[in-house]
Amino acid sequence: MTMTKKSLLALALVAAGAFSSAQASTAIPYPNKGAENPDTYTFTATADGQVTAFFVGSDAGFTEVLGMTVNGVATGTTGLNDHTSHIGDSLMLGNVHAGDTLVFFIAVDNLGRSWFSDKALNGTDGQHVYSATYDGANPNFGATIPAGTYIGFEDLLKKDADFNFLDDQFVLTNVSSVTVSGTPLPAALPLFASGLGALGLAGFRRRSKAARR
Repeated sequence: MTMTKKSLLALALVAAGAFSSAQASTAIPYPNKGAENPDTYTFTATADGQVTAFFVGSDAGFTEVLGMTVNGVATGTTGLNDHTSHIGDSLMLGNVHAGDTLVFFIAVDNLGRSWFSDKALNGTDGQHVYSATYDGANPNFGATIPAGTYIGFEDLLKKDADFNFLDDQFVLTNVSSVTVSGTPLPAALPLFASGLGALGLAGFRRRSKAARR
């Protein structure tokens, strides 16, 4: 009887390990981990047809699904639950026409809200995605994932976020993107600016005193 219980426990642990490994992936790394992404992205449809999303990994504790808007209107299709999907699972997000403006989002059950690839839609919480071109080979996601546009989401509020953009990761086909790079201000810059201001004020006072003599 004891051996049977041990065998069942071993099988359960193997199954749990298999599920866990199905969720893990070798992501396209965000280069500034720990810092909010200053870049902005514009996604458009490349051609008439379907936009398809491929699940390539998640390290999220929250439960969330992926969706898409086309020219500001949600398609009504959501899926690729981060806790039940496996690498290589795919979802057709909706029909598009070449040049349509696309916004991708994750609906986060635990927060009762969504995060969008258009950071203007996230209010004061800023950017919640990192995106890059995926060539279909690097990295190897462990499944047949076609070349396309990679997008990784950060699912926590800005005040709690670790900014590794690994909470939900997808490769999207029939999608092109334009990246506008933003350069975050170095932490010391405001202090430097205030120092320059103080020097300028001191110089002004010296000149004023000299003029009164």
